[in-house]
Amino acid sequence: MSPDEQRLYVIDSINNVMYVVNIAGPNIYSPQMVNTVHLLHSLGGQEAVCAYHCLGDGWLHLSHDGKYLFVGDSGDVIDVRLSPPKVVAYFPQMQQMRKEIEIDCDSSIPISSGCNPVFAMTNRSSIGNP
Repeated sequence: MSPDEQRLYVIDSINNVMYVVNIAGPNIYSPQMVNTVHLLHSLGGQEAVCAYHCLGDGWLHLSHDGKYLFVGDSGDVIDVRLSPPKVVAYFPQMQQMRKEIEIDCDSSIPISSGCNPVFAMTNRSSIGNP
């Protein structure tokens, strides 16, 4: 769900797409699909290193700032600020992996100096601690 609780993001692993659903105001009782984003990399297959439930069925993780939606098992990164939203990057490390963590670094410090964490999620629900 978007940080403002206006949009719901739903993954369809069978069709390899992500749907954007408007749930704002009265739409909460009759949600309306407003966009379909076709993923560029497949969700299918099996995770390479896996202890249980190994089918690649996807997982959605919204960045802390609400700008990007990371698609686990695919590796695609969707910019949800664009209209319509679209895939803007690919992280091969996320393909065949739906376990993710987000750590945001202080942008005033050069990345070559390391990372001064300013946010880290506490679980897969994207809720974290500043």
